[in-house]
Amino acid sequence: MNTNSYLNPQSMRQQCSDAIADLSRDNNIYREISKRIDEFVGDSRFKSRGVNALKAHLSDYQFIIRAMIAANEYDIYDFNVLMNSVGYETLVGSDILYGKETSRGLKQENEQRAYEYEQKAADALLPIQEIYYKQKANNYRYMADLANQMFNRYVEKGNEYHRIDNETRNLF
Repeated sequence: MNTNSYLNPQSMRQQCSDAIADLSRDNNIYREISKRIDEFVGDSRFKSRGVNALKAHLSDYQFIIRAMIAANEYDIYDFNVLMNSVGYETLVGSDILYGKETSRGLKQENEQRAYEYEQKAADALLPIQEIYYKQKANNYRYMADLANQMFNRYVEKGNEYHRIDNETRNLF
C-alpha cells in the first residue's frame, strides 16, 4: 500500500455487478448465435458443395463462440470473487499511512510525558504534588493507550488492504 492506494468497496461491487451483467448478456447472445448455427448446420434441406463448406466453416466459429463463453464465465467467476473480497470499508492509503504515523507519534509523545510526570511525582516534596503529578501521568498513559488503539486500528486497515490485494492480485 502507498499514498495513492484507494479502495471503495461500494463502487467496486457496483462495477463488478455491472460487468457480470454485461458478460452474462453477451453469453446469452453467444448461446443464441450458437443455437442458430447448430440449427443451420443440422438442417438437411440445404445441400450443395458450397453449403457443406459453409457448414464446415461455421463449425470453426462454434469453437470460437464456446471459447468466448468460457472466457466470459471465467471472468464472471473472478468478478464474483472480487466482489466478495473487497470488504465494506473504504480504504485510502494516504489516510491509513498518515494515521499510523500520527498515532505512533502521539503514543510516543504521551508515553514520554507520562514518564516525565512519574518522575516529578517521585521527586515531589508535598503529598498533594505527588497526587497531582501521578494523576497527570495517568492521564498521559491513558492518552498513550488511546493513541495505541488508533495505531492498531490503522494497522488493521492496512492489513485489510493487503489481504484484499493478495486475494485478488491473480484475478483476470
